[in-house]
Amino acid sequence: ARRPPTSADVARAAGVSRSTVSLVLNDTPGARFPEATRARVLAAAADLGYVVNRAAADLRRGASRTVLAVLDQSRVDSTVVEFLPALSEALTAARLNLVTTVASGEVGVREAHALVALRPLAILAMGVRMTPPARAFISATGCVTIGDPDADIVMSIDQGAVATAGVAAMHERGRYRLLQVLAREASLGHLTQARV
Repeated sequence: ARRPPTSADVARAAGVSRSTVSLVLNDTPGARFPEATRARVLAAAADLGYVVNRAAADLRRGASRTVLAVLDQSRVDSTVVEFLPALSEALTAARLNLVTTVASGEVGVREAHALVALRPLAILAMGVRMTPPARAFISATGCVTIGDPDADIVMSIDQGAVATAGVAAMHERGRYRLLQVLAREASLGHLTQARV
């Protein structure tokens, strides 16, 4: 098996130093190079099939650029799937990487260990609930939790606005009767109560 190309291979092929390769491929803010140099580095990397190892770059930098989205496997539906590309685009614009995984409803300490082993900057809980011991473990590592009402950063949608928009759309279509079906699951209460 052929060994994967290294940044030294890219530097040799482009006729530049390894630090130039690193600065160009990591799109380091403030690093300025002639466009011809950038083009040579990018072309050499593409020709060789070189891809920056983000995990290694994070280790060198001492800080992660990974946001780990943990999705409840029973709630992965079209709404969540439609949300992920926009989230990924926003994180990419902020020079962060999105990694997704699934869990089955509740994240305990055992699952938290596996998540934190990926060394994310933040864990975004999408439909999953973290137990208090799991949240404490994650927080102790310096990782930020995002999502549910007990997270470091609460991510919420204005459910009142969602309900108002829904009623307005129905009214425009000549519909005036509404049957509201609410989930029994307690973890969804913060989403459904605002729509009542």
